Order: sequence, then C-alpha cells, then structure tokens
Amino acid sequence: MQKNAVRNAVENVATVGRAVAALLLLSLSAATIGAAVGGAAGKLLQFIPLWAGVLALTRIEGRYLESVGLTRTRWAGGLLLFGLLPGGLIRLVQAGAEELLYRGYILNRVNERYGRLWGILISSGLFTLMHAMNPGFGLTDALQCILFSILTGIYVFERGEIWGVMALHTIWNIRIDLL
Repeated sequence: MQKNAVRNAVENVATVGRAVAALLLLSLSAATIGAAVGGAAGKLLQFIPLWAGVLALTRIEGRYLESVGLTRTRWAGGLLLFGLLPGGLIRLVQAGAEELLYRGYILNRVNERYGRLWGILISSGLFTLMHAMNPGFGLTDALQCILFSILTGIYVFERGEIWGVMALHTIWNIRIDLL
C-alpha cells in the first residue's frame, strides 16, 4: 500500500511539473517574440500566451475557471479600470498572467495534492525564482517576493478568488514603474 502512495505522489509531481514546464516554455517563447516586436505590443505579446496556456490547461483538465480563482465578483469589472492608467493595460495583462499561473493554477493544484502549506510554499518559491531572473534582483527583492507570495496565497485561500491579488500585483508593478 505504501508503494502505491509513493507512486501516486511521484506521478502527481511529474504531472504538475510537466504542466508548469510547458507553461514556462510557452511564456519564454512569447517573451522572445515580444522582445523582437518591441514596444507596448511586444510587452502584451509576452503575457497573452501565458493567459491562454493556463486557461487551456484548465479546460483540458476538465476544470472550470473557478478552479483557478476566476470567479464572478465585483473585482472583475473594477480591475479593468487599471487598463486606463498609463501603462496599466500592460501591467494588468502581466500581473494577471503571473497570478493566474502562480496563485490560480500552481497554488491550487499543489494544494489539492499536498495541502495549503505546500501549495503556498511551492508557488511562492517558483514565483520568487521567476522574478530572480530580473536585472538587479537582490536579497530585498527576494524577501519582498516571498512575503508577497505568502500573503497573496493566504488571500486566495480565504477569498476563493484571485481578482484582488491581480489588482494588488498590478498596483505594485505600476508603483515600481513610477519610482
């Protein structure tokens, strides 16, 4: 019986790993295309495929959008207002794609298999590693990413949606642009 449990755990990790690898590869390919195009259009091209990939993977798994936190809520309409801010649309698409992947997909899939604590820790670690590729990323940035990830992971579990996290992430990124 113990061998079956170990085998199932290994298969679950492999499944999540393949899905995350496919989504990150899609994102890196899109980033290459986006860099070649340049400008605002290039920035949008970097993250739209990630949105599409997560949503497609969710449907392939036979899940509803609610399973990645895209619920009907008051945040949905209000979040679109960020698109009116200078650079807001680009930041909304970027932050939304990251949140959809890390808090919507990874956090929930790991939680289903291993519980909330592991969901928060693994999604936070991957979120921080992805941001570690940014130029000038240092210890303070790592601590901010980890703390942000832990708190937003708790928010997602408490609220059952990611719209508020998308809004917070968008505001955070706009703030970084303004400083």
